[in-house]
Amino acid sequence: MFAQISFWGRASTGLEVAIEDDTTFHIYNHPDRGGAGKYQFEFDASYTTANEKAGGYGGLDVTGGAISGWDANVWWKPVDVLKVVAGAGVYDWAWSTPGSLGDRNYTGDGVMLYLDPMAGLNIYAGILPKGAFGDTALSLGTRYTSSGVFQLVATLGYDGAANSGDGQVNAKAGVDILALAGMGVTKLAVDIGVDNLTKLDTAGSFQVGPRINYNFAGFNGYVRANVRVPVTDEQKNQGMNLRAGVRGQYTVVPGITARLDAAYGLKGTIANTNGEPFNPYTGWGQVPYGFTTADTSVVGVQPAVVFNIDGKDLELGYGFLTQLGGAAKTKSAIYANFIVGF
Repeated sequence: MFAQISFWGRASTGLEVAIEDDTTFHIYNHPDRGGAGKYQFEFDASYTTANEKAGGYGGLDVTGGAISGWDANVWWKPVDVLKVVAGAGVYDWAWSTPGSLGDRNYTGDGVMLYLDPMAGLNIYAGILPKGAFGDTALSLGTRYTSSGVFQLVATLGYDGAANSGDGQVNAKAGVDILALAGMGVTKLAVDIGVDNLTKLDTAGSFQVGPRINYNFAGFNGYVRANVRVPVTDEQKNQGMNLRAGVRGQYTVVPGITARLDAAYGLKGTIANTNGEPFNPYTGWGQVPYGFTTADTSVVGVQPAVVFNIDGKDLELGYGFLTQLGGAAKTKSAIYANFIVGF
């Protein structure tokens, strides 16, 4: 047996013809990765000892010339059922709740213990010391999977001093029915997110996120929604808000995938970005979502074709956003995203 060193990276950029009040041409960073530069380079590496009992991980990001890093941590497995992770970025995305919210409670940094006491049952506990004990962030979660039947996820977190010294307790939970995968419904899930649980009626928030993933004869995608339920007086005055999205995609031939996204936001307005590059509606992320008194709605549509050749992606598409009600506002973009991965 030998120690293992793994590397991953990608470079990305894009071109965009932005069609708003004026039509402008831009070089811009690939929108699904964030950042404001004209290009982005990402690189990470992981190391695992020969006995697979310890390792480490770190990442590097270069966006428009600015250098930053993420997730520099080490891990150790003293026994098969326990894994200890310490450093920055000790979270595990597999612990996100299974519905449309896809949320979780994590300290983010610090020390995390992952325990697998029996088949199907997973537990984690995290701590991020911040001086006084009351400022220390804490997290706890459990996940149970009955293979091919269902999965339950529940997490609880105390964010310590993250809120100007006034820590809050947040809870996330969800259930995913797995038994319908053989019929093409690969996910039938709903999750909830409750923030500031102990002050819910005065400073908290409550969300519900149903989601269905499907795969029928090579045609796959999802239907999902996020619903913000008002719980404080201010939120009740603004009323409920939601956004809903649908995706369908099909591999025409190996290496060429056609995709269509559409979304609707019950409340919200389209921001004015005239003359600047903007995210041309990737998925449903650009549909406004939050408590607001706006009496306008937003609709977004994005058809695209993705070409993949030897780890290189070229995405050609058109993103369109329009505001319904009130003053008319529309913006769209013809774009090309290029990604080289290794």
